[in-house]
Amino acid sequence: MAGLFEIRQENCCWFKCARGYGQGLFVVSSVRRRGYPDSAQPAFSPDIYLARQTSYRLKHFFSNLLYLSWTSTNNSRPKFAKLVQPFSMQWVKKLSGKEVAIYQGYTFYLAGRARSVDHYYCTVRKKCMARFIMDKERNKIKASLLDHHHPPPNFCNGSQNHPERKLQFSKVTRSIGMVEPGSQTTTYAPSGGVTWARNVKGRSVAIVDDYTFYCNKQTASYSVWRCSRSSNCKARFTIRNNTLHRPHLVHEHDRLDYFILDGTIHKAC
Repeated sequence: MAGLFEIRQENCCWFKCARGYGQGLFVVSSVRRRGYPDSAQPAFSPDIYLARQTSYRLKHFFSNLLYLSWTSTNNSRPKFAKLVQPFSMQWVKKLSGKEVAIYQGYTFYLAGRARSVDHYYCTVRKKCMARFIMDKERNKIKASLLDHHHPPPNFCNGSQNHPERKLQFSKVTRSIGMVEPGSQTTTYAPSGGVTWARNVKGRSVAIVDDYTFYCNKQTASYSVWRCSRSSNCKARFTIRNNTLHRPHLVHEHDRLDYFILDGTIHKAC
């Protein structure tokens, strides 16, 4: 193993080599891209090699985490190196009882199991290809592709006395393990809260962050509210026991210009 190099910290990352070759330094600012146009996982080759007859390829680099693979000169199958940096992960249960993994603020579901590893996919499966492979002991991520094309969800962990167990993003701890019921009591609420009014037809209108919502579904225990500005807008939330749950408040249009007079909402001219 070659000696370590003195290089500015912002231009490098520390890692452990596979097969127990000790610790080394990888220079992020000195990489040459090796193109694989048909591959979703492009590889990178460093300008500095740390030992003869070995090379290191950057498999994934995101959020200051470095995944490396080691390849000998006989072109044997690459083996992933171990990460030095600790990573944050939680497993929580939804209202349905299904288990969800939370990693870097994003939620993943268990898509399949092999003999020694589990495969997790992003819960926004149809639109997002983010995924990772983890050992069954839940101690190490074997491989990953964590490039999301959407913001992380919003969730909270309900207390023991809270009727809702539907979890949406609140906080990720710095350790691996299950989230105990009642360990967090943070509840999500949009800035400004909810304002209630009626339209000119006498129907209830919910106003959140100056966007208007109409009641799309009403049952004995909950109601679902959707954006009233555009039929193509996916913004919505659920009201249960006078509490807002499962909010998705990303709009693809401008806010409505309105004013409220005697509890009735009117569109501004």
